[in-house]
Amino acid sequence: MSVENLEVRFGSSTVVKGISFDVPPGAVLGLVGESGSGKSTTARAIVGLTPSRGAIRIGELDLSAVSAGARRRGRRRVQMVFQDSRSSLDPRFTVAQCVAEGLPRFDRGRVTELLKLVSLDPGLQNSRPGQLSGGQRQRVAIARALAAEPDVLIADEVTASLDVSVQAVVLNLLRRLQRELGLTMLFISHNMAVVRYMADELAVMYGGRIVEHGPVQDVIDRPEDPYTRSLLAAIPEIGQRRLLADDDELALEAR
Repeated sequence: MSVENLEVRFGSSTVVKGISFDVPPGAVLGLVGESGSGKSTTARAIVGLTPSRGAIRIGELDLSAVSAGARRRGRRRVQMVFQDSRSSLDPRFTVAQCVAEGLPRFDRGRVTELLKLVSLDPGLQNSRPGQLSGGQRQRVAIARALAAEPDVLIADEVTASLDVSVQAVVLNLLRRLQRELGLTMLFISHNMAVVRYMADELAVMYGGRIVEHGPVQDVIDRPEDPYTRSLLAAIPEIGQRRLLADDDELALEAR
């Protein structure tokens, strides 16, 4: 995926100010910044939920240079998982119906496969979203996104509304799926520690602009922008997220 000179305006206010970045096939770009920095607006612009200017390319397809029909078909190749699964899933639907929204037609067998893929009991198919826990709902949302067989998955603050222990489950699931399916991913968070765990490359966004961009470990070890340094300084020491070399999974530990 390639984004070039992306700009989003709301009235007289420009909230995304001509940003550009590339995400190589099968890689994860972490987009980090505080609330209001423009991260989620960038994501919504990429999937077509917010009007924007600039070029958005998925593979060789330039979404800004094709017909409306081709643009809609092209945007199926990019799926998004939202922060609040309670509002992103229709409460009137069953779990099966929610997942099947991403399919060309309802297919109970495929729904079962997708629920197993995200480590959910297929027996939940007839439940409603309101009967599920927050972590279960988020996994239903991930299954729905994967149903469209996307080339690119955008995860927008997907753990922000979850309890800490459930966050680890969802993050480990996303990391496994990204590797197994070879997904290209834009992973958005305000939490530098989480982005460090998930991403290959890191882009730091502030005031609608990308102020720093590079390999994740390089940016963390040698931050150049003062804003990046302030984000790193805010990583908590108690209960912080860290990597364990022996099992390569996110652990939640108090040090």
